Amino acid sequence: MASEHVLRIPCGEDESKFVLVNVISVGPAEFDLKLIGTEGISPYVAIVKNTRIQRLRTKHSPVDEAEWETLLRATLLQQRIEGAARVTLGSIEVVATIDEGQIIVAVRRNISGITQRLGEIVLKKDEDQEIDTITWVATAVARSQALEQEADDLRAMVKEQGELVRALNKQLEDLGRLKTDHENALLYKFRELLNAKKLKIRNQQRLLATAKVNQSKGSSPQSALHGSNKRKPTSDPSRSTTDSEDAAFGDMKIDTRTPSPEVDDANPGSPEKSDSEVTSDEL
Repeated sequence: MASEHVLRIPCGEDESKFVLVNVISVGPAEFDLKLIGTEGISPYVAIVKNTRIQRLRTKHSPVDEAEWETLLRATLLQQRIEGAARVTLGSIEVVATIDEGQIIVAVRRNISGITQRLGEIVLKKDEDQEIDTITWVATAVARSQALEQEADDLRAMVKEQGELVRALNKQLEDLGRLKTDHENALLYKFRELLNAKKLKIRNQQRLLATAKVNQSKGSSPQSALHGSNKRKPTSDPSRSTTDSEDAAFGDMKIDTRTPSPEVDDANPGSPEKSDSEVTSDEL
C-alpha cells in the first residue's frame, strides 16, 4: 500500500487562502512521488522522479544538492530533520501560487521579510484526475491523530524528564549541603588538632626552658663534687713512715753469730758497749 499524506500550503502572505496537495509515494525510491493538488475547484497533478529532483532547483539556487534533498524531505515528505541541518529550516517556507491553469509550489528562504526562491514544483491542471476528498480527510485525520499521539508521548517524556531533573537538582543541593557540612567539620577538627599540637609544642618548649635553667644553676657544685671524687687521696706522712719502717724491719735479718775479736780489732772505732752489755759481761 502506497503511503500518502496531505499538505496545506498557503497562497502567498494570505493564510486564509490555501491549496491542498496530496503527496503519494508511487515508486521504490524516496522521491518517486505523485502530487495531486486542488484549490477547491479543479485538480492539479505533478509527477516527481527521484532522478530528476535536482532539476526542481532554480538556476541560481544558493543551496547544493544535499541541502536541496534535505529541504524536500522536511517540506514535501514531512520528515523530522535532526542535527545541524534543522537550524536552517527555521527560515524555510513553502508557498503556492495559482497561475494560468497551474499551481506553482515554491520552496523559499525568508530572512526578515527578504525572500529568496530556492526551487519549485509545478502542478498542471488535469480535469481527468479524480479527487477523493473523503480519503484525503481520512488521511489528514489519521496523520493528525498520529502526530497528536506522538506529541502526547513527547509531553509525557518531557514531564518525566523534568521530574527527573528536579529530583537530580534536589540531590545535588543535598550533596552540596553535605559537602559543605563535611568540609566545615573537617576544618573544625583540623583547627582543634592544630591547637592541640600548638599547645603541646608550647608545653614542651616550657619544659625545655625550665630544664636548661636548672642545669645552668646546678653545674658548679656538681662539677666540684665530681672533681673531688676523681682526686687521689693524699697519703699520711706518719703512716707512710711507719709503713716504711715496718717494711725495713720486716726485711732486716738478725745476725745471731758472735762477733770475732778480729772484727772488733779491725773496727777500733766501733761504739762502746752499753751499760747493759757491760753488766752482763761482768756477771
